[in-house]
Amino acid sequence: MKRARGFSLIGVLVSLLVLTLGVFALVRVQHTLMLDTQNAGDYAGATNLAQSALEQRKACAPSLCASSDFTPQPSGSSVAPAAYLCRVTTDADMATIAVRWLDAQGTERTLEVTSPRTDCATPPP
Repeated sequence: MKRARGFSLIGVLVSLLVLTLGVFALVRVQHTLMLDTQNAGDYAGATNLAQSALEQRKACAPSLCASSDFTPQPSGSSVAPAAYLCRVTTDADMATIAVRWLDAQGTERTLEVTSPRTDCATPPP
């Protein structure tokens, strides 16, 4: 009797199952990486906005994040797209800029940056 050569149907089906699971895993990893990249970009934008607002405060010309509640930034601002809301809180010697936005999954995120407060009433030496 001659032996049959080739692949069995069960072997081919198991191979296709393993291949399909691998492809689904790669798609999931790609999706996660895409969301993480978007979240990193959003975080960088919030950091840039907060840093710019603190620098404007140190120059005694605050125009970004000038209110004490979370408000959208002016539409002409190149630093702050409308997706970011920010506020400033000050005490005797510190100024805190808080920036709020929604990440790629729709979760609300907040970043706070604190710096020593600049006294704009007295000119620098």
